[in-house]
Amino acid sequence: MSKQIYSISARRMLWRFNVDVVAYVHPAWLKSWPVRASSKLHSQTLIAQLELGLVDASLMTSKHGRLMLLDACDLKKLARLGAALGAAERLKLLILGKEVRACVRVLGRETVDMALQLESNALVQPFKRLTFNDSVISLPRHLLEVQRGLLRALCDSVPNAAAQRMRLRFRPGYFDRIGVIGNDAALVAALLDAAPYANLSEQAKCTLQY
Repeated sequence: MSKQIYSISARRMLWRFNVDVVAYVHPAWLKSWPVRASSKLHSQTLIAQLELGLVDASLMTSKHGRLMLLDACDLKKLARLGAALGAAERLKLLILGKEVRACVRVLGRETVDMALQLESNALVQPFKRLTFNDSVISLPRHLLEVQRGLLRALCDSVPNAAAQRMRLRFRPGYFDRIGVIGNDAALVAALLDAAPYANLSEQAKCTLQY
């Protein structure tokens, strides 16, 4: 994709991110409004009620800033890969069928396979401190918690106006009781390095310029 086409597409996406909020929010944010109310009215109301700030175009100049434009599905793919890379050593040693199946349900078979393939890659190093050790009683449950922590880190890594809008992609209360998981900046940078292995959508690849 040429730079000119990309810049036009990026400006359109940024406009949508700032103005057409209803186009990307989780449906649970809209339950209290009449079905027939217009998308424009919904967006205006959300912006006013939640006091959403305007996201500056300067964020578009970096891959890190463009994270804000990824949809919930692609953000989850990044977080799942990060969790899987952190648990790669544990996943490799799993022998109990029930736990294996539970981990695959949490991560997806493709993500598990990729984590095992990259297990000795330097990309894995930043994720090794995500407390995937023998003291973790329920690995599948811990994987879910780490995924959500990584998603919070991704959202919180951009300026507040963009972070607010990113969090709207997930249902209300999604990040309740999810704490900071460590050096968020280092983990976000590591997730961006690992993004080419996360099976992101074509739109996400274009947005991040892979």
